[in-house]
Amino acid sequence: MKTSLPLVTAEPVPTMLERAMLLFVILSPLAAVVGISIYVCFYGKVSLFYIALMLVFHVSTALGITIGFHRLFTHDSFRSKQWLKLVLGILGSMALQGKLIDWCSTHSQHHKFTEREGDPHSPWRYGRRFKDVCKGFFYAHVLWILNEPVSRNKLTQTLRADPVASFVNRFTLLWFGLSMLLPIGMGIAYESIRGGSILAGAGQGFLWGFLVRLFLTQHITWMVNSVCHVWGTRPFETPDESRDNPLIALLAMGEGYHNGHHAKPNSAKHGLHLGWLDTSYWVIRILEWLGLVWRVSVPSREEIARMRKVSN
Repeated sequence: MKTSLPLVTAEPVPTMLERAMLLFVILSPLAAVVGISIYVCFYGKVSLFYIALMLVFHVSTALGITIGFHRLFTHDSFRSKQWLKLVLGILGSMALQGKLIDWCSTHSQHHKFTEREGDPHSPWRYGRRFKDVCKGFFYAHVLWILNEPVSRNKLTQTLRADPVASFVNRFTLLWFGLSMLLPIGMGIAYESIRGGSILAGAGQGFLWGFLVRLFLTQHITWMVNSVCHVWGTRPFETPDESRDNPLIALLAMGEGYHNGHHAKPNSAKHGLHLGWLDTSYWVIRILEWLGLVWRVSVPSREEIARMRKVSN
């Protein structure tokens, strides 16, 4: 699909809250770098505990997004135990990417209007000239946050009627708070056990377990919106510019197989031809083996072959 005209007709007018959120997102890399620099200057080295803390929170909340928000709540690509559905919803909320229902409705809107007017984060929204793509790329990566959340569509109504999704959505601020307070508390506990400074534990828990982790999780997720609609391969014929990018697939736990995802949105497996990098899918398979999820939707080999043949 080749878009010849800009997709944008008017820019959204941001509220004060949206401006504050955008400022935080843009400044979080700078804050992380400054925080790490100060930490290294004072302590000389990074404790493995805080690196592990960062990775544990990153992986768990990222899986909450990829498996929970995306493949379960948005695309219904598998069914799960209610308690597991709740845990995935909470973990996804702790990634601080907005309310569950807003996130899912916005992504549903992206699929409905991909690369057309109405797509909330297309990098091609301003045109195909180099400067337009650069501007659109930044919009697709970060500035789309200023869009008004999708207030009403079929998925919105479905999720509002879902008791688990509705509960998670209602207490979003609680999950946001836990996302920050849990790593701080774990830092304090760690320093208390080893006889260190409680204040240092709180600061390091906040820096590594919240600030640095949040920067990694958010920007890796948003690379799917920006990078995976500009760079990569298109093994499947889709009416858009979605791309499979193995590097983003590795970083984003399989979400970088974006062309495969757009070819078969309700598939629990995004890496339809190179599944070994689709970490989220293999976690789903493990959960299926444990009896915690079922009705896992994956196209057959014959169906995948037919989709590939269209472009060949």
